[in-house]
Amino acid sequence: MNWQRLGAFVGGRWVVGFMVGLAIALLTATGLWAAPPPPDYYPFPLNGRWEYATTNAAQGTTGNLLIKVIGADRDGSQMRYTTEQDLGFGPSNLLYLKGEGWVKEIKFVLARNGITNETANDPIKPILKNPPKVGDQWSWTGQQVGAATTNASESYKAAGAEEVTVPAGKFNTIRVEITGEKAGTAFRKVMWYADRVGPVKWQIWDASNALQTTTELKRYEFPKAS
Repeated sequence: MNWQRLGAFVGGRWVVGFMVGLAIALLTATGLWAAPPPPDYYPFPLNGRWEYATTNAAQGTTGNLLIKVIGADRDGSQMRYTTEQDLGFGPSNLLYLKGEGWVKEIKFVLARNGITNETANDPIKPILKNPPKVGDQWSWTGQQVGAATTNASESYKAAGAEEVTVPAGKFNTIRVEITGEKAGTAFRKVMWYADRVGPVKWQIWDASNALQTTTELKRYEFPKAS
């Protein structure tokens, strides 16, 4: 065996490996080689928009739901987001708290004719572990406090990974199943979340397990990062 040639070969490969590693380290340090962002199944880009088609199975009607992110404020180590929702009857607002691995729903706000009505979750309701992993489970028990106070509870389970096709396209999603009770009336809900998109579909069933509504993403638009 030619030990001199073998040593040169091994040494050459070591030098190449070292140079590649050094180049990656330099690119990362200078921001030219950025690591991919962590998964985010409920993004709230300011001025982002989602448009959904919603079908009311009980009434046999269809409509459009438009959701926009209109506010973002820091709340300690977390972010507070305000969304505007419009089903065609005038806008309402939902406020969320996001951070520390959770997305939580704070309150619903409806303003009409100079009168503002709020319904707040007490305590704040965790609606999604972010990012969700198949098998994750959590629950919430509390009150929805507004013009009246209503007892409510919800149980969540990330039941599986599914490919879902909606008008906006085909998405790899996590299916989250929700069972709950509000003012003594049971309901069931399923949400499908896609990474870096958010909810792409959801369905709601009543206490008799009759399908009430199906909502599917038609299109979405996020502002370009500056």
